[in-house]
Amino acid sequence: RAAAELAAEMALRVRERGYPVDERAAFAGAMLHDIAKTAPHRHALAGAKWLLERGYARMAAIVGDHMHLPEAAEADWSEKNIVFLADKLVKDTRRVTLEERYFADNDPAKAPYREAHYRQARRLLDKYHNL
Repeated sequence: RAAAELAAEMALRVRERGYPVDERAAFAGAMLHDIAKTAPHRHALAGAKWLLERGYARMAAIVGDHMHLPEAAEADWSEKNIVFLADKLVKDTRRVTLEERYFADNDPAKAPYREAHYRQARRLLDKYHNL
């Protein structure tokens, strides 16, 4: 819920700056982004598949990319990159910095993707702060 509330706040700000985003879709996407969290490996894709099979293509697209956003999605603001960023700024139920999110522990399992994911999230957060 914390990620969903942040996503809605972010979407409202982005929309107020002239981008056609829907804060209700951002909220719903963030509420659903971890729907398949218990699935082994690639829970984002498992969640997207589950939603798509039930006819929720728009939500599936948002959920499917919440772990790693395709580079093309960074170009403009959408519910997809808002949910991606909100997810990175929330840990459990509290808001965190990107540095806390990515570097608070030394989990070797995260090492292969930590830096690339951090850089992508940092680019989006900087872009958000410059709105």
